[in-house]
Amino acid sequence: MNFRDNYKLENIQLLTATPPQCSGFRSDQYEKTRVTVPAGSLSAYQEDAVWKNFWNLQEDGGTGVNHVEANERQSIKTENGHIIVEN
Repeated sequence: MNFRDNYKLENIQLLTATPPQCSGFRSDQYEKTRVTVPAGSLSAYQEDAVWKNFWNLQEDGGTGVNHVEANERQSIKTENGHIIVEN
């Protein structure tokens, strides 16, 4: 992917522990864009040829929820950083 033409890029949230191959960032994007990576994968991103250039590279704190099950009458969803359980 090439992000060079995205002048409003402020945040990148990556969900994979392995840094994806990517290029085409501008120097101001390295300085101003916050990059969030999965917990436990920060060192992999800090060692990657592209991702290590971001000044604001941080791990996601996560929710601590690994698995959720609901019966057919329950609804579980996330909204604005909250977990909502109905019924």
